[in-house]
Amino acid sequence: MMKLQMQALTLGVVSSLAVGVDAAPVNFIYTRGDNNVNMSGSRCVAGTSSDEVYLQRSTGGILTLAPGGVTVFCPITRRSTAYYGVASDDPTYVDPVATVVNVYDAASTASVSCRQFEKATNGSISYGVTRYACSADPNQGCSTPGPSSWTGSGSMYFFNEFGSQSTMNWGLTCNAPNLTTINYYASAVIPN
Repeated sequence: MMKLQMQALTLGVVSSLAVGVDAAPVNFIYTRGDNNVNMSGSRCVAGTSSDEVYLQRSTGGILTLAPGGVTVFCPITRRSTAYYGVASDDPTYVDPVATVVNVYDAASTASVSCRQFEKATNGSISYGVTRYACSADPNQGCSTPGPSSWTGSGSMYFFNEFGSQSTMNWGLTCNAPNLTTINYYASAVIPN
């Protein structure tokens, strides 16, 4: 009897939708708030072409398979730095609010560390502070490495270290020990 009642309820909901319950069209507003730029860790590349063989890619990220670890660069896409449908006055300008990277550290001999980088339009490269995946603050990362024996999932947060700038490339670089997974990374950007 209960199954029959559930089927009748489901049929009633579906048929009222099919008959045409009036729903007003949604007008999206594209010019409010920060733009969020989300990336899969599979976009990260090895610091040298010869280290690319130590990265195992999947749809959700990369896994490092280098016995001594590998340095990876995770670029943040230039898209989404202006509102949808609005032309930017300066296509090289970027003003990130915060950036996060999510990792899984399976190495018991070293800690995963990451830092922001930006390459200015004049060619100079700047690096931000280094943060570590750690047990003391697995949601934001630590400013010093914790016990290297710690393994687990963690995130590292970075706030706008460079200020607003004209840049050609920006993102994160990570020193990833063997068996590290970089799952995803994201940045909130003030639209230009």
